[in-house]
Amino acid sequence: MLRRNRRFSLRALILIVVSLCLMTGGAVRAQTPCMGLDDCLQDLKSSDATARSGAIFMLGNLKDKRATPALVELFKEARDPGVRLSAIKAIGSLKDPAAVPVLTESLEDKDLQQDAVRALVKIANKPAVLALIRGLKNEDVRTAAAQGLGEIADPSAKEPLLKLFHETADERVKGVSALAIQRINSIWGPSEREMGVPWYPKAEFIPNTRGEWVFISKDPLERVSDFFKKHLKKSPLSFPAFKKRYENGFTETQEGVPANQPGLIFVAQEQEFQGRKYPAKLIFLQVSQKETEIKIFNAAGAPD
Repeated sequence: MLRRNRRFSLRALILIVVSLCLMTGGAVRAQTPCMGLDDCLQDLKSSDATARSGAIFMLGNLKDKRATPALVELFKEARDPGVRLSAIKAIGSLKDPAAVPVLTESLEDKDLQQDAVRALVKIANKPAVLALIRGLKNEDVRTAAAQGLGEIADPSAKEPLLKLFHETADERVKGVSALAIQRINSIWGPSEREMGVPWYPKAEFIPNTRGEWVFISKDPLERVSDFFKKHLKKSPLSFPAFKKRYENGFTETQEGVPANQPGLIFVAQEQEFQGRKYPAKLIFLQVSQKETEIKIFNAAGAPD
């Protein structure tokens, strides 16, 4: 009896599906997702919303840049916010530089801003960076734009981010900007203006996660020392001489002065406190594996 009921249920289900297909003229079949580029581009023009939605999704997954023009056209013509948002997400997945103009326009739409920023970060070319820099002026999107610029880490974004950091009263925006600047510095190194000292011409910046300004040069210690002596118009100190001059404030293990003693120290800047002078910016020179390590940093207690 149970088997007979199961056979009847299966037969009834088949009859229902066949009837639906005949009644809708194959509309059920149209809901099957497209598979290839040509098939999906065809479905993108379909009047059936489900087929069109599936095509947008699949084109984003295919990541074929040849779909960019069709998706951009659909985005511009669509009035449905859901379709526009899906199109922007798919366009972002393609990482096509040709889409930067439409993504830039989307930064002005509050419903699309976040996805437009994410798409520009994926593209990460110069026009995308410029679009995000312009986004820093938009209060609705500046946080996401600053975060995106930090992810791309293009050095041209450093000055606009620094400007935003100093001008904004929003603590979240300030924090995101600071992190973005730190990431750019950790990859490309600081500018001479940021360091307050000249960049040794034959030195390579060593990226690091601590945000320190560390450089390596194949030139001998004496040649590097002569360069800073000439530009700073100051003579270097040995570590013992440095300690003796500033012994009231520094020891080998105090924060700001590393325990491993550098070969030579330049006190690039000093600050005065209660009638006494303290080092504010230091340059440490040290020989490491036949190379000269140059470390530039603000001493402990120095103002930013």
